[in-house]
Amino acid sequence: MFSGNFDQLGAELKSLYPNVQRFAFANFYESNFARIDTISTVVVKWAPATPAEDRAANGKRLQAWLSARLGKQVRVVEYWVE
Repeated sequence: MFSGNFDQLGAELKSLYPNVQRFAFANFYESNFARIDTISTVVVKWAPATPAEDRAANGKRLQAWLSARLGKQVRVVEYWVE
């Protein structure tokens, strides 16, 4: 579970990635039917004008930064739902 300050994390994320319009954080449970893993996941919504290649590159950098910042592996997922 995320134990830090969500508002602080959001402020840092926005300053590093100004094209992020929204983000969410959750722990997902994933199973291959042999074992269950807990996957820390951040869902981001990029500004509509952000080119696809920038979203892909920034998503990889965002994943690396969040994993270092939170001290655990983090999955970054992009969403478009309004």
